[in-house]
Amino acid sequence: MAERYVSDINSKGYTVDPADLFLVSSSSEAYSYLFKLFCDPGDSIMIPAPGYPLFEFLSAMESLNAVYYRTKKENGWKLKAEDLSPKDISRSKMLLVVSPNNPTGSILTEEDFGSIRNILVENNIPLVIDEVFSDYVYGEEKHATILDEKTPVITVNGLSKSLGLPGMKLSWILLSGPKEWKKKAGEYLELISDTYLSANTPVQNVLPELFRWKNMIQSQILKRIGRNLAYLRSVFSTASVSEKIGCTIPG
Repeated sequence: MAERYVSDINSKGYTVDPADLFLVSSSSEAYSYLFKLFCDPGDSIMIPAPGYPLFEFLSAMESLNAVYYRTKKENGWKLKAEDLSPKDISRSKMLLVVSPNNPTGSILTEEDFGSIRNILVENNIPLVIDEVFSDYVYGEEKHATILDEKTPVITVNGLSKSLGLPGMKLSWILLSGPKEWKKKAGEYLELISDTYLSANTPVQNVLPELFRWKNMIQSQILKRIGRNLAYLRSVFSTASVSEKIGCTIPG
C-alpha cells in the first residue's frame, strides 16, 4: 500500500520514501498516535478556528489542552504568522492545520508555510497538516502537499474523503523533515503502530483496484458538491441573507 500511495504522490513531482509512511485505520487514530508521540498529559496543541470540532475531543481524550489560533475573514481565512500568539505557540507541542480547511476551504500554500516556518523552528514544534480534503479544491488556487527537508512537517490523509470510502478504514501519516528527526520519530511511530496493529490487510490488498476508480469517484463527488455550491451562491447573493450572515465561498 505504501509503495502505491508514494507512487501516486511522487507522480505529482514529489520525492517521498515509503519508509516515511505509516498506516492507521483512520485520521482520528493518526492524531492519537501523534499526540502520544509528541505530547504528555497536560501539554497544549494549537488548533484552527474556524475549524471542524474534532480536535477538541481527540485532544481531551489524551488529556491535552487545545488552544485556538483564529484566522481572519479579511485574509481569506488563511493562516498568517500574526495569528499565532507568541505566548501560546511557545507552550505548545504542535501546530495543526487543515488544508483545505473545513469549513472555510482555505488552503495552506508554500508561501503561507514560508511565513510560519521560522516560528516552527524557533519553538521546535512540528506542523501537522490534515489533507483529507486535498482532492476537492475550487477556484484558481491549487492544493500543494507541503514537504520540507529542514522543518518537521507531518501530513495526514486517507480513503475516507479521497475515495469517499470511510468504511474501508485506512489512513496514513507521512513524515517529512530533517533525516535524524524522521528516523527518531519513525522509530516511535513504528512502536505505536506495532502496539495497536490496527491497519487491516484486506483493504491494503484491494487498494490498487480502488485507486483505479479514484478519478471516477472524485468526479461524481465534485459534481454533487458543485451543485450544492451553486445553490449556496444563489442564496447568499440575496441582500437579505448577506446582510445578516457573513460568508466566504471558495473560488
